[in-house]
Amino acid sequence: FLSPMGSRISKEGGGSDDERLLRAMGQSTQAPAPSTARRAALIAGYGGLIAVNIASGMGTFGPSNAQVSRAVPTAITPAGYAFAIWGVIFLLEGGGVLYVSAPSEEGSVRAMTFNCVFEPWLAMWTCQNLWQVVFVNTPLVPNPSQVSLGKIFVPCSMLLLSAWAAGITACRRLEKAGIQSHAAGVLVQLPSGINSGWLSAASCIGLALVGQSVAGSAEALNATGMPVALAACATVGALAALRQWGAGYMGLGYSGAVAWALRAIYVNSANVVTTPEIRSVALAGACVVGGGMGVAVVM
Repeated sequence: FLSPMGSRISKEGGGSDDERLLRAMGQSTQAPAPSTARRAALIAGYGGLIAVNIASGMGTFGPSNAQVSRAVPTAITPAGYAFAIWGVIFLLEGGGVLYVSAPSEEGSVRAMTFNCVFEPWLAMWTCQNLWQVVFVNTPLVPNPSQVSLGKIFVPCSMLLLSAWAAGITACRRLEKAGIQSHAAGVLVQLPSGINSGWLSAASCIGLALVGQSVAGSAEALNATGMPVALAACATVGALAALRQWGAGYMGLGYSGAVAWALRAIYVNSANVVTTPEIRSVALAGACVVGGGMGVAVVM
């Protein structure tokens, strides 16, 4: 039968064959306490994330993300205020790094949580940092060639998708571990969900930029229906997160970030390349996701 955390346990309480073998060999099946080197690596990785974002905002690598986004908008680019969500993500992840990096004992909640997110968070942050460095090299000249845009937007979209996949991996590991702790929930599960959800929306924008570089313009891409499809994909992904993780920290974090992005697409009336139809689809998606969140909480 299944334990409350979804792990298969024998009726004798012996666990899986692998677990029984490890116990017979005198090896622990509990989450090991993270070493000093691994804790230092996670702290350094977070420090690198913050440093790269500060440097990017100061124009160290070139034009800021905001300048590039304004120069090459897509039909599903959110209003500027929506990007303030990064402040929430960085703040929560910083708290999470401090939480899991504090000394802990083998098998503790803190050790389990650390082992769930160590590799995925480092991979996610690395992809985000590389995206920053590549994206600022977007040619901001009149009528740039499709090839020159593609050379930037294709790797950027791949980096965003990779970062999203890493975030999803962290969420899945946390779910599998069955961690029941509000501290871990607020400081690790919640930012993992929010970051992954926002990266799903960012990945859709990245794919739209690739589509524009192929189609020749945002208007040409709009005619294909791709922006509508991307907004729909983000909506479905948020609903899938709610179905998988329910009204927990990760489910609400992921879906809330997507709903935030979709609503910001709708209110971005200053976007000259979007259409009323695309904005309406984004609003409908935000409403559907919001409704799903309400149902998840009630149920």
